[in-house]
Amino acid sequence: MCSVWTAGSKDSIFHETDFNNGIPDLIEGSSSTYIVRNKDFNQGFIISPLELVQGRIPGLMITSRDGRPGNELLVSGPRYTSLSTDITPLLILDGVPVQKLIINPRDIESILFSNDAALPGLYGNLAANGALFINTKKGTKKLKVDYSGTFSISEIPKMEDVYSGDEFRKLIHDQYSSSPGVFNFLGSSNTNWQKEIYQKAIGQDHYLSISGTVLNIPVRASIGKTLQDGILKTSSINRTTSSLRISPSFFRNHLKINLNVDGAFNRNSLANESSIRNAVLFDPTQPVRNGSRFGGYYTWLYPTGALNISGTKNAVAMLNLADSKENVNHFNRSLNIDYAFHFFPALRIGIGYEKESFDQKTNTFTDSTATWTIYSGNQTTDLVKNSSWKRNREVYLSYCAKFVFLKAKLNMLAGYRDQFAHLRNDTEKTINGPWTQEPISSYYMLETSNASIYGNARYSILDKYSLNVAMSANSDSRIVGKKKSLEAGGASLEWNLKNESFLKDVYPLSALNFFLSYNVSESYNLTILPGTTVNINPKIQAEQFSIFSTGIAYSLLKNKVSGSVSLYSSTWDKSISSIRTPSGSNFNNSIIENVGTLANKGLELSLNINPVSTNSISLNLGFTLGYNQNKIKQLSEGETPVYNYLLYGDNFNGFYKISKEGYPANSFFFNKQVYNAEGKPIEGMYVDLSGNGGVISGNLNDKYVCHQPAPDYSSGMNFDFTYKHIELSGSAHANIGNYVYNTVAANSSYDMLYYFGYLQNSPKYLNTTQFGKRQYTSDYFVENASFLRMDYVSLGYKFNDICSKKVGLSVFFSIQNAFVISKYSGLDPEVEYGVDQYMYPRSRTFSLGLNLSI
Repeated sequence: MCSVWTAGSKDSIFHETDFNNGIPDLIEGSSSTYIVRNKDFNQGFIISPLELVQGRIPGLMITSRDGRPGNELLVSGPRYTSLSTDITPLLILDGVPVQKLIINPRDIESILFSNDAALPGLYGNLAANGALFINTKKGTKKLKVDYSGTFSISEIPKMEDVYSGDEFRKLIHDQYSSSPGVFNFLGSSNTNWQKEIYQKAIGQDHYLSISGTVLNIPVRASIGKTLQDGILKTSSINRTTSSLRISPSFFRNHLKINLNVDGAFNRNSLANESSIRNAVLFDPTQPVRNGSRFGGYYTWLYPTGALNISGTKNAVAMLNLADSKENVNHFNRSLNIDYAFHFFPALRIGIGYEKESFDQKTNTFTDSTATWTIYSGNQTTDLVKNSSWKRNREVYLSYCAKFVFLKAKLNMLAGYRDQFAHLRNDTEKTINGPWTQEPISSYYMLETSNASIYGNARYSILDKYSLNVAMSANSDSRIVGKKKSLEAGGASLEWNLKNESFLKDVYPLSALNFFLSYNVSESYNLTILPGTTVNINPKIQAEQFSIFSTGIAYSLLKNKVSGSVSLYSSTWDKSISSIRTPSGSNFNNSIIENVGTLANKGLELSLNINPVSTNSISLNLGFTLGYNQNKIKQLSEGETPVYNYLLYGDNFNGFYKISKEGYPANSFFFNKQVYNAEGKPIEGMYVDLSGNGGVISGNLNDKYVCHQPAPDYSSGMNFDFTYKHIELSGSAHANIGNYVYNTVAANSSYDMLYYFGYLQNSPKYLNTTQFGKRQYTSDYFVENASFLRMDYVSLGYKFNDICSKKVGLSVFFSIQNAFVISKYSGLDPEVEYGVDQYMYPRSRTFSLGLNLSI
């Protein structure tokens, strides 16, 4: 369950964890802080650490990008929305900010999320959407060995509903009765191309950890192995993780040292994901293989026998005639030293050092018989190398004191941190065959650096009132313009109402906190890669963020009911974006500059209920809800004449998104469809919104802003039920008011069934629309994609009486992505950026696992 920590809480997380760098003193008692412990984590075939808390933290949306095995999660908060930048919560692993979490999920003790106003003051805009503090397990006094094993099978929950071979033959005869020559292209097979490319995928995950002391020094080491096939054939991951934690203390705990080493080693097979689209569209009357010279796979040819380069590609061939391997090595090493002065233990000094290195190599070999090679009859090898390393250094001084007068407490923190990052990318293409060429190679290298001086002070009195203030000054080598520093600051007030005399003896109320916060920060999140030509306004300024929030955190009936309610209002000023420029006004047709101001207003609430709690039975229910309203307040012209809106899309498919004053950022932008008496869309007929007549389809003046991809409401739900040795738990999340542009449906039209000498299948959306030609600009394809997704359901059993309770054993069965409830007509209503384009489907996974501890 998710817990809300309020000032004065006796059961504070910080009695159990150690983040090493003063951050606990910063957010302890904050009503904007939530924690999930390992006993409440989601269970299943979990690869990413943040899957552990999916659906369990208010104001935090966690979802997979798509169904690719091992794909990283998308993490976002609604408080800030930019025209061009996605701000995710800052990741802090054992007190150290990191870019990626490479640790094994089973190494994690707890995950804490905070939106405290002081965080941007310490970390700048990186913490504008909060911070996730990930606390790992440390060494124990007694020797302890843990093993976990999980086995899984995954399947595709749903496929696109397309015409079968027999249905397609009838469709072609009906549509091309006046052109009988088209019938000659039909085959005699009934091939389900989607079934040909998807499979039931097997996975297994093993994990072993040893914890204890060596020469009285706590040590913990672990190793994990994950093997998982993707539901798309030829895709798989093979991952090995390792972790080492050494945490000695000396001089009666005056000196504490934490040494952490983490490694992740991936050996992955990548599938050609273009096969997903081609499996939907390939002619179902044709066989997979026909003995052709193209690897034996059926291929579209012209009557002369030459390759029809425009024809839909054989989806199975796309998987089998290309071999793409990805090797990724990722290391994190960190050292933290914290010393409390012997003569003055209230004063502490800390030193931190962290280095993160990343090496990725992707090698793709394409067979010479593949129809999509650059030159027919040539083998191609594409090699891409990405390598980077990042170094963080930090030194800080903290002071913590208690005073008898007014029961005052003072926590102060001041420090300096800097970071240096190095990135190199190498690309090489080798072509072998009748037209062998010299390898084509290129590379670029980028180095960036930044530094920050920060300070924080927290003062509380009478166990009732507390003030928290933080500020920082930051420099960044990427900054263009005269001003080279970025400032940030924040302050929050907390009032523990429960300790007031008029509420102290009120029985139903266990705790009640009121909080008020405000913070501002500047950002310059703009990286220009070497060798790229980018036009930047030389007078460009840093983006500016500000947020005001207020609310309460409460607990009733001796913590049987607890939760929080908060309201916020945030502004993103001088937002940076690439904009189109009128012809002749500049050397390029676009320029990067400050173009607008965005505002967000919203509500976040959490509710935890513990109605039953005895030695044999317990029930915990959790619910979170977030509401966000985003609006562009202003799009200023600045130095360059621009339109009063920004368009996104292309000339071929149309501009289908817009950012316009008075509307949410990145809203959909389409023509308004006209319907007949039966409620069916009339092809090519749209409302003349401009009143100018003429051609309306695609006319920008006749388009309107129609909905947005971002949800109005986002919600999470979780439950944990225990009866004696039986445990049942689950979590879900929901979005309400999010819309999706169904590109798959928009591509369906009769004129695409026969095209340039080949036949092409279609999803059955065509039965409803009956469009002769594609209607990309119709708002008919912008669908309400509100949904409820059951992420995890797990049933477990604990054996508590093995070897006189010296051995702990539990087994569980879980289902991930158990079901989705939505009216969206496509495969999945949860689509990145709200545009559905044949994504890798999310699988439904059944897992059986055991946990053994000695």
